[in-house]
Amino acid sequence: MENITEPTLFAFLLQVTILGLPPLISLIAYRWSRIPLKRNRATVLLAQIGITPTKELNRTISAKYSGRDYIWPLFLMLGFGAVTFAITHPFFNKLGIWAGLLPEVINIFGVDDLFPRSILIGHVMFYAWLGAYTYAFVLIGRRFLDNDLEPSVYYFITIRFALSYFVGAVVSGAIGHISSKAGMPFDTALGTAAIVAFFIGCFPEQGVNWIVATAKNSLKQ
Repeated sequence: MENITEPTLFAFLLQVTILGLPPLISLIAYRWSRIPLKRNRATVLLAQIGITPTKELNRTISAKYSGRDYIWPLFLMLGFGAVTFAITHPFFNKLGIWAGLLPEVINIFGVDDLFPRSILIGHVMFYAWLGAYTYAFVLIGRRFLDNDLEPSVYYFITIRFALSYFVGAVVSGAIGHISSKAGMPFDTALGTAAIVAFFIGCFPEQGVNWIVATAKNSLKQ
């Protein structure tokens, strides 16, 4: 059983490939199905008001952006998503990739002798990644159905991934530390931090608001 459950590089590559397929498929489907549908609707509307579409007008209606305009936004989103997924995946996390990024004097979950803190925070940050991915999946689906899947959507998702990731690390780490200090059992504190990380992944602006409110309270402002 240990050989089955042990994280491997093959498992990571398979998972990151599967998770990377929906955004890629959404773009292909959008270019092949939604844009022609959008063009046909525009053509019908123009015909109803007595305008005969020309080749130039059809080209303008067909696509505001060419396929080339999507390459860098999509590559940036998939690349950043793959890197952030990698540093939370158990195969890389067990290598201590988070070591040195956290102050070792702060015992976040109150488990000095149980697990290295770098592995624990890496585990929690996977849920922040999952929250950001869930939001991205819903956003792409909504923009796809609205016939509005522009390159800027992928840029926005990349920025939101970064914000979710770093804000999630701060907030979930703080919540984990507060929970352990309040006397919560280890499993409860870790689970609470994971839930918070997922929520911040979906809504990073709420994490920023929490940080601002906490800072103001600490400064008596």
